[in-house]
Parts: sequence; C-alpha cells; structure tokens
Amino acid sequence: MCGILGIYYRHPVSHIDLAPLFPLIRHRGPDDLARYSDPAGRLDLAFVRLAIIDLETGNQPLTNEDGNVVIVMNGEVYNYVELTDDLKRRGHRFSSRGDSETLVHLYEECGDELLASLEGMFAFALWDERRHRLLLARDPLGIKPLYYTVQPDYVAFSSEVKPLLRLPGVARDVNPQALNQYLTFHYTGAQQTIFAGIRKLPAGHKLVVDDDGIHETKYWDLQPRASVPMPDADVEAAILSHFDESIRLHLRSDVPVGAFLSGGIDSGFLVARASHLHPRLRTYTLRFEDSANDESGLAAAVATRYGTDHRTFTVETQSLMSLLPGIVWACDEPLGDSGLLPNYIINELAAQDGVRVVLNGTGGDELFAGYTHYFPSPLDEHLLRWPVLTSAVAAGIRPSHPGIAGKLQRALDWNLNPARHYLGHLTYWASSDLANLLQPDYRFAGVNAQHLHYLDRFAGDDLNAKMYCDLKTYLVEDLLLMLDRTTMIHAIEGRVPFLHRKFIEYVMSLPGDAKAPAGRRKDLLRRVARPFLPEALFSQPKMGFSSPVGTWLAGPVGDDVATIMLSERSLSRQWWNQDALRRFVASRDSRGRRVHHLFLLFMLEIYCRVHLDGRHDGPIGHLSVGDL
Repeated sequence: MCGILGIYYRHPVSHIDLAPLFPLIRHRGPDDLARYSDPAGRLDLAFVRLAIIDLETGNQPLTNEDGNVVIVMNGEVYNYVELTDDLKRRGHRFSSRGDSETLVHLYEECGDELLASLEGMFAFALWDERRHRLLLARDPLGIKPLYYTVQPDYVAFSSEVKPLLRLPGVARDVNPQALNQYLTFHYTGAQQTIFAGIRKLPAGHKLVVDDDGIHETKYWDLQPRASVPMPDADVEAAILSHFDESIRLHLRSDVPVGAFLSGGIDSGFLVARASHLHPRLRTYTLRFEDSANDESGLAAAVATRYGTDHRTFTVETQSLMSLLPGIVWACDEPLGDSGLLPNYIINELAAQDGVRVVLNGTGGDELFAGYTHYFPSPLDEHLLRWPVLTSAVAAGIRPSHPGIAGKLQRALDWNLNPARHYLGHLTYWASSDLANLLQPDYRFAGVNAQHLHYLDRFAGDDLNAKMYCDLKTYLVEDLLLMLDRTTMIHAIEGRVPFLHRKFIEYVMSLPGDAKAPAGRRKDLLRRVARPFLPEALFSQPKMGFSSPVGTWLAGPVGDDVATIMLSERSLSRQWWNQDALRRFVASRDSRGRRVHHLFLLFMLEIYCRVHLDGRHDGPIGHLSVGDL
C-alpha cells in the first residue's frame, strides 16, 4: 500500500519539481520515498511506500529485466504468487519477491490484457519507455483511488487530490455537477471531483497517454447473466468456498494483520472465517459514549468464540469538533458520511496497537441486499394499502408541504416507478430544494443520470439493479473512499474480502430474489453465516458504523455548527443563495428531522476551509474546527 504521483509531459517543457508535493502524500508511505525520470524527459514519477509484502526487496519503482518497463503501484495483487510462478516458468527473471514486479513481466507477455489476470486492489502507473506510453489503471471495484488532471503541457496523476491542486494551471474552480451530486447523495459521482479540472479514473478503467493522445477505456464490469438454478445447499456451499478463497488471499502479508469487528453479520462472518487461517487475529471494536446503539457486546461475543486478541475503544462526543479538520484534510474529497469519525479513530487506535493491515466487512450489504432502501419502508407499505387516497392527499398538499407530499409519492413509486422509489430513499437535498438553495450558475439538472444508467444495466431484476447501482456509486465514492483515506492517513492498509472479483461475479450472477426472498434482507448470507456466529447477532437490527449525528447536533455541538454556517465566511460562498441558507440553518428542522441535511452543509464548509481556501497546504494535525 502506497502513494503514487507523476507527470507525463506532452511537449518539451521545463519539468515541475515534485519534491514540494511529497509531504502531501507521505502519510501513505512512511517507509520509503523514491523517484524515476524518463531518460527522454517524457515522464517523472514519485513513489512513497508502506511496506506490507516483501519488506526487503519490494521498494519501487520496479522494472523488467531490460529496465524499459517501469511501474509504481498502490495496493496489492493478491494472486501474485501464482502469477509469478507462471512467469518464471516462461523465463522471466525477478529482482524482488513482492507483487508489483509481477505486472511489468505480465505486460511484456500480454500488454494491457494483463488487467484480466489481476486479483486485488490497485492503482498503478506503468511506463513503456520504448513507446513513450503511459498506462494508468484502477482495480475493478475502485478500492484504490487514482486522480488525474489534463493540462496543455502535461498530464499529472496522483493517489490523492491534494498534490494536483498545487500544480501550475490547476484551478480550484468548483464543479457544479459534483456540488449537486454531493448535496443530493452526500458524495460526488464517478469521474467527477469537486474541482472542475481534476478527474477520477473510474473503477475498472484504464487510461493510456502517448503521442496519439489520451484514451480512457473500461476494461471490466459486471455482466448480467442468467444463472443456472441450483439447490440452496449448493449455492450456500459455493458462497462459503468463494469467500474462504478470498480470505486466504487477503491474509497474505509480511506484517501484523487485524480486523474491524462490529456486532453485524458481515464483519462477524469475516472474523469467523479468517480466524481459522490466522489464530489470535487482532480485532477492534468502537463504541460511542452517548449512543444507545452499542454493538460492542455482540462483537465481544464473536471475539470470545474465536479467541481473537480483542480491543474495544470508546469515542467521546467532543471528538467531532477536535478531529474533524484532520479527517477532512485526509479525506480530500467532500464526504457527508457520519461514519468518517469512527473509521478515523478506530484506524488511529489500531495503528497505535502495531497493526499495519486490517480486514473490513465493507461490501456485504451491496452484494446481499442489506440496505432498507432496497425495499418498501414500513410507512411505504402502510400507504400502499390506499394508493388512490395517498395519491390524492399528495396532490392536495404538494403546494404547501412539498416534503411530505414527496414522501407520499415515494411510497406510490414502489409500484409505479421503482427507480424513483430507490433514488428517493438515497436523496438528501432534492432538486427542488437545490433550485432554491443554490445560485443559478451552480444548479445542475441531471444529477440522477448516472444512477439511472446503472439501474438500466440489470433491467428485469430490480433488486440486483439496485445493488449494482450501489456497487458503482455509494460503495466506490463513499465507503471505499472513506476506507482508503481513514486507513492510509494512519499508515494502515485496509482490505475488503467481500470485494474479491471472483466472489462478486458469482454472487451477482444469482437472482436478486435468491439473496433476499420475500424481502428478507441478507437472507442468503444469514443462512451461510449462521453456523459460525452467535445467534444473538441474527436478531439484532442493523445499526451501521456511523456517529450519532442527530444526538450531537441537537446539543451544544449543533450550536457551534449553526454559528459556523451563519458566519460571513460560510454565507459568502459564491454558490449559495444566502437568504435560503440562513432560513434553513435557523429553522427548527435543521436540528430535527433534517439534521443530516445540516450535517452535509457543515461538512462541505469545513472541506472548503481546509482545501478550497488555500490556507492549509500541509498536513493539519489536530487543529480544531475553531482554528480553521
């Protein structure tokens, strides 16, 4: 796990010194820092290393035997042992014992088709010196990040946004599309960042830069397929077999490994299966001092059953305001997920405990239908009993109470428009609200287009369509971004066994109804996991790994948030309708039923103070919100 940074020069120009940018990604790789410059002056690379596999000979950049194919890679290729053995039989000579060098020899064998052979999480830059050709690629699920900017004289790329913002010609102009995506969904979409001149390389894509231009291509995606009917017992056995293989590969490491353990099925099942291969696995749980949603007892039951080396940590309320600037600096994309704080803290504490690799249960909900928004809510089901009356009431109150009318219409959409029902549950600030909250130049009408495109791919299987859409949006742009940043800021590698490509391809080949028959969320995974977990986990309602934002913002923390949002500095952001922003922040709803809407606005303001205003060009450390 590492950080990469590089510049491809499109014309003979003076080179940009990368050295001042190293501190901005050094947290990703404290163990080594190295550079490469192409002899012809076409490319500069920088690499910071967090040593996980092959501690002695794995420093990068790495090359082939002739030195004319060069690679820097962030992440892990888990099947490197098998690939290396095959390449050695073909006559390739290796100078290291890790995974990264495997790619340069694979490239010699099959060019860009090497991507089809890789099982892992990665973002890499591969330079073909003879052809003056740069290949950038990101893993199929987007577990590892990669950003780039195209300028008249150069193309630059990085594991994080921060270094790109410091390059000449890269403006900090806000992207209206990304702004609307953030306010609607609490994250920005694929390809977009909040900055107009910086793009994400999407999951499962490659980018080729050479004398012929710049070409971005998708190399992998899930394919809808008709599954062959199998007895339930065979399906359950196949899932267990695929998952165990993923666990085996994800435990490959030359440094201590741990796992995050909540009271949920995903992490519990992960720990149960990993413990068979890794006795005395270190496990970590977090609880909040003032929250009724405490799963630490259930986590402890799993830890006891499997004899893990277990620790439970407690988060205090004041942590939000004291740690938030450092979290936002690490995140470097705006993210309104209340799970940022607990994820940041648990990684910090795990790092202090000496762990360098942590297994994480992310992905189980998206594969096995764990989210409530895949199904009608109890309110939806109640309203659907009287569709004509519900429709009439919605029409009658829409002018005076558009929010309530929208909820009534959303219930009807379960039958009338499933896509709109699904999107309605995901939406925070609706387009009608944004038309009032934002200035005209910052409004964007097609904010749902990307989600609708993904929903169409699995047309005919509504449940798989929704899960696929979440895999391509919420999982990548929120959960995996949060995983990468909150681990890497503490020099920890986060691994996600549920997102092993072969495991996903098998699970998504099953009909949606097979995973959640009759709307029973996660029913298939529950059946597979039940023999390995305490029964109490299966009667526990889903809680999620998030902060009790509603409780916090209802108290003194909420007063501080309102003060910040009503400050001249916040109100003067050029995209706001100041009167509309003032009215919302001062309203009762902002501390009540729309408290998460306020949280999104607050997180965006802190992001602007850290990244947009240009006052904090280096690591922030533990500045409090009041210091910004």
